[in-house]
Amino acid sequence: MWKSIVTRVRVAGVTSTSRLQTQLLLRTFSQAADQEVIQDDSADKDIDNPASRVKIAIPFWAVGTVIGVKGGNIEKIRRDCETSIRISEYGDFFPGSRDNVCLIEGDSENVVDAVHKISQCVRNTEIPESFKFPEGAKSRQRGVKLIFPKSLSGLFIGKGGEDQRKIKEEFSLETFNIQDRNTLTKDCIERSIFIKGEEENTRQAVNYVIEKLESNPDHKLERNISYRNIDNTERKTLKLHRLPQNPK
Repeated sequence: MWKSIVTRVRVAGVTSTSRLQTQLLLRTFSQAADQEVIQDDSADKDIDNPASRVKIAIPFWAVGTVIGVKGGNIEKIRRDCETSIRISEYGDFFPGSRDNVCLIEGDSENVVDAVHKISQCVRNTEIPESFKFPEGAKSRQRGVKLIFPKSLSGLFIGKGGEDQRKIKEEFSLETFNIQDRNTLTKDCIERSIFIKGEEENTRQAVNYVIEKLESNPDHKLERNISYRNIDNTERKTLKLHRLPQNPK
């Protein structure tokens, strides 16, 4: 799987990064392919019914940091947290974004720990000066993007955005934005939520969201991490469900 990723990257290049960044990404994915440390869909048969299943979106420019040299970093997180961790192929992004999807499964406490460790890797990713949108990347670094079943949107929005507003205020967040439905097609049954604020506040808000998701087992996330087959041809430009500027 990962060798095919490297081939596609060589052909297509990485338009939003410099040539050096492209070379670094190629090296990272090549090493992961050689070591075979990134798990495929058939891996972790011992985790058939995990207590917790969480998907976190990783910006494409941070995937190399999360994986680490020869896959060492992601393997260490997987081992230390005793979880199953899989990352989507390069270029296989969550709809309406340029984010890879990382699926984490295991005991609830361990999964939450792994989410925070991966988020820290994103924060620690060095943004080169040559990056096309450095300020946007730095802003993205300070937040965490989770993926959740679209059917649970009401838990975080509420009537007229009331619950969304309350959550933002309760955790003193700068941002608590939910992906606009118009950026997804009817074939996509998931949606993303972006949480940003002071590190500890973001951490607590992420814990809250994961806890709410786990309290609704009938709406559990599916294990797939590939979104290539979803028809996004009519998807509108990426938007976020934002709170009104002056709510009444």
